[in-house]
Amino acid sequence: MSGPVCVFEATRLVDAQLACARLCAGGFLAEVLNETTATNFGGILPGVTSIRVVVPESQAQEAREWLADLPAEEL
Repeated sequence: MSGPVCVFEATRLVDAQLACARLCAGGFLAEVLNETTATNFGGILPGVTSIRVVVPESQAQEAREWLADLPAEEL
């Protein structure tokens, strides 16, 4: 069994949520991780600065390609 794979990282919660919403609209099983930790402790705890958007491993490559094809202003 495979676990979730990060396909997008952001430092702002709104950017991660937008990428997640775009992926979900495209039929991907996307989820935002680290949002609470990063927004509460980002910049305070070492290594806790990014909010990740993950999808199942089986969708990772296609999700990355799909995000890359979106115009920059849509992310």
